[in-house]
Amino acid sequence: MTASEWSASPEPGTMLEALRGKISSRKARLFACACCRQIAGGVFYSGFLEAIEAAERHADGAVDDDGLAAACAVTRAIAEAPAGLPAWDGTGAMEYLDWVGANAAVPACAPAAGVSEATEAARWAAGVLGGEPVEAAQAAQSDLLRDMIGNPYRVTELDRRWLTSDAVALAAGIYADQAFDRLPVLADALMDAGCDSEDILAHCRSDGPHVRGCWVVDLILSKDR
Repeated sequence: MTASEWSASPEPGTMLEALRGKISSRKARLFACACCRQIAGGVFYSGFLEAIEAAERHADGAVDDDGLAAACAVTRAIAEAPAGLPAWDGTGAMEYLDWVGANAAVPACAPAAGVSEATEAARWAAGVLGGEPVEAAQAAQSDLLRDMIGNPYRVTELDRRWLTSDAVALAAGIYADQAFDRLPVLADALMDAGCDSEDILAHCRSDGPHVRGCWVVDLILSKDR
């Protein structure tokens, strides 16, 4: 895959394969969680979001393996016991979507996350977005991956002089609160510090999507890319 192919790809599975051996477990887990958050409105049991939130905290070291397993136990049980759930025939839609959503969440909550788990979560999540063609759902997931990774075929250099207290505090707040509407403010703070990277500034000012693991925020906070 080339830089231009990465920028245009609508296939998250192909993009993830290009990252095999390069993407961190944290990024893979956060991507899986981001795909699950895209479908949260179509999954009806409360344990789904609880599991995803636990997986996100695990990615940042705030939840241990036992805590993650406990948080996703109900989700895993739903995924492993589909017997009795109605088939997709226009009835029982809630139960069906809960089961598909559970299957998306399970790899996001796996003890160790990588390309295989991220791909599996994305595949199941695309299936929940039943109101749209699967291709549209996959294209949206590809945009999530680009937000988190940037372009791995083009190096973006960071000048440590740009990391003023204001810029770092803004990035930390954006990450903690998932307040990505503040990214243009971060761009302004970086410019005030002398940042002239078009990749960084344009990403902060873009419409997104932006999710936890956004490559610019991670770069400012010295998290893995």
